[in-house]
Amino acid sequence: MRTVTLELLRHGPAHNQLLSPLTPYLALCENHAPVTINVPFEHNQFLHRLTALTYEFGMTPLADNQRKFQLQDTGRELSRLLSAIPGLTAELNRHREQSNEVIHLRLILSASELALLPFELVLAGNGFPGFGQPLLLQNQAPVCLTREVRRVKDSALPWSPQARVLFVCATPAGLPQVPVEAHMLALRSAVDPWVKYFDETDADDRRRRVSACLDVLPAATLDDIQEACASGEYTHVHVLAHGVQRHDGFDFRFGIALHGAAEGEMDVVSGDRLASALRPLRRPQREGFALPMVVTLASCNGANGGSVVGAGASVAHALQEAGIPLVIAGQFPLTFGGSVELVQTLYEGLLWGTDPRALLIDLRRRMHVLQPGSHDWAALATYASLPTDFDAQLGELMVERAKAALRVAMDHADALLLDATSGKARGLQHMVRATERIDIPWQRMQQLIPKLPKRTLELNGLLASLGKRRAEVVLASSNLFQMPDEEQQRFMAECLLWLERSRDFYWDCFAERRDATWALVQSLALSLLLELKEPGDDMPGGLEHGRHAELRQLWRLAHAQSLAVVDGTGEDAGWALGNLVELSLLAMLLDIGWADAYPDRDAGAPPVDGWLGEARFWVDQLLQREDMFPNQPYSTFRQLQRYELWFGYVNARFVQVGEDVARVLAKLFPARLSQTEPDA
Repeated sequence: MRTVTLELLRHGPAHNQLLSPLTPYLALCENHAPVTINVPFEHNQFLHRLTALTYEFGMTPLADNQRKFQLQDTGRELSRLLSAIPGLTAELNRHREQSNEVIHLRLILSASELALLPFELVLAGNGFPGFGQPLLLQNQAPVCLTREVRRVKDSALPWSPQARVLFVCATPAGLPQVPVEAHMLALRSAVDPWVKYFDETDADDRRRRVSACLDVLPAATLDDIQEACASGEYTHVHVLAHGVQRHDGFDFRFGIALHGAAEGEMDVVSGDRLASALRPLRRPQREGFALPMVVTLASCNGANGGSVVGAGASVAHALQEAGIPLVIAGQFPLTFGGSVELVQTLYEGLLWGTDPRALLIDLRRRMHVLQPGSHDWAALATYASLPTDFDAQLGELMVERAKAALRVAMDHADALLLDATSGKARGLQHMVRATERIDIPWQRMQQLIPKLPKRTLELNGLLASLGKRRAEVVLASSNLFQMPDEEQQRFMAECLLWLERSRDFYWDCFAERRDATWALVQSLALSLLLELKEPGDDMPGGLEHGRHAELRQLWRLAHAQSLAVVDGTGEDAGWALGNLVELSLLAMLLDIGWADAYPDRDAGAPPVDGWLGEARFWVDQLLQREDMFPNQPYSTFRQLQRYELWFGYVNARFVQVGEDVARVLAKLFPARLSQTEPDA
């Protein structure tokens, strides 16, 4: 995404200045020469234009043809204003033909009266991409327009990989009902990939699990919001309420209509009061201020500045001044359908770490298509103050969110399997739904590999591990639930498919980094699981011609590399200990002799129990050094469980190794490891 920065400046304070063609503004665009521009509106004239686009309760909006005329005419006037900036024309037209490049137009404003102008309506002028069309809807070079407050610095905080949403809704007496249920359903659907397994018959358990991702404040007061934000660590806040005009002396602004302290009372909250409630001191330590990353205002006129005479601005403007990095609001009234589309499109993407600028482009187009009788697409105003490394942060965020969703998906599958083994099976359809939860994060993580080349090894490793666990769940389902033979065969074929995918991802890890010995060991184990047969004349060693020798060579390579680092203190040494435990089991399957493994040692000095004794030795070493390598004992224990519990179902050659060796080794590990929650 290419960023173009446009800043409009004038002398004097931000407030107490009316729109006038006589007022000069300085336009700065990237490194181009500054130019002086003048707005084409008198203030009173412009306010009359806005009557076609915004109205209060009880007022009748203009006829549809008048509204459309004002949209077009205001867009043309703003087009003339921006077309007078040669640097902007040059930057917007500097796109590659047939490219998918998206332009982020940062509009930095210091004058309150300029914040009144609906720049989102602007038509593409001469030299702009998509000439004559709305700039934010044309497809030649998609543009995302965001506003910024000049006094706000780029956020220095990284976007948290954790996500927790606070849904604030209010309909004080005397105002029409807002679509709470539709917004609630949209938010619940958006957070679902991260809601851990709960007992559907236990309302308290369901509430606790959902609350870890989504909290709701019905009939919210400002005090409710402050109390929730002080202790909730919310990353996203969604406000569904009416925007109402409020008067302050000779000034007027738009505020958010919340419930008052007394029953039936309405509290029209200003932007600065709402900002204080969203950013209280954290409790109980009272160290630092709460900071949601995103605030969305599904309210009419949330980004409308109202009067520009007194100090202050719109609610959205005030929230960004308070340091909230991303604020999305409506500068005109939003239809109910448009507000639901806002929450669905934004939160389904934001929680996965999708670039909010791309989401806004998509949202405007969806509103334009789905709400033809409104101008919801133009009502959206976005205040954004993003860090300079935001693109890099997004990559990290997408990975962490996908990883979290994968962990939760496996949590659902593991919990259902546990219920089934304890006699509380909920039925095969529940297990099918649980495994389907894995598909979306699996696909998203695959899509991230070409986008994040520096994290290829990590992503391939995660997908490989997940494939192995997915195969385990599918196989366990086929064994625990009654089903016809043909269905049983389908489940086994699916199990083998996931094992093949896992093997290939592990091999990709090793191909990416030849010192990733852990990946080589897992690829080797899965290759044997999928290929090893009973030995015969046509398959010496139980493998196809030449394959036996190839896998023995890979075993020697993995063994030598693990021995080379096993005495170190880094993480590689911990993984090497686990490798050597598993390589001892694989040596039995590949008929590798002691002298082949240790040609420099005395051929007559193997452990008393041969490879079992060798494996015991490395398990002891791993447990003795557990303080240095806290993750490796559990990983090794889990892998031994696979040999013991289900590898034999896939390949009968693994039964003896699993029952005679892996079971003995697994008993050497402390019992607490069996209670550890598995990672994806």
